[in-house]
Amino acid sequence: MAIVRAILAGERDPTKLAKMRDPRCKQPEKVIKSSLQGNYRDEHLFTLKQAMEAYDFYQKQVLECDEILKKN
Repeated sequence: MAIVRAILAGERDPTKLAKMRDPRCKQPEKVIKSSLQGNYRDEHLFTLKQAMEAYDFYQKQVLECDEILKKN
């Protein structure tokens, strides 16, 4: 998620992005780095932004449900 959020914030350097990978990731940094090279087209970034916003919204909804369940 850190990589996706960094891309949405404007980071495009695959070396910097690859360093943000989750430590549990089994692929080496160089494989991740090569996967992050490319053309960041505006329409794809827009779709990614919308997906991230939807993800964040649903994560918030789940947390609210968890809180209600804890009270009962």
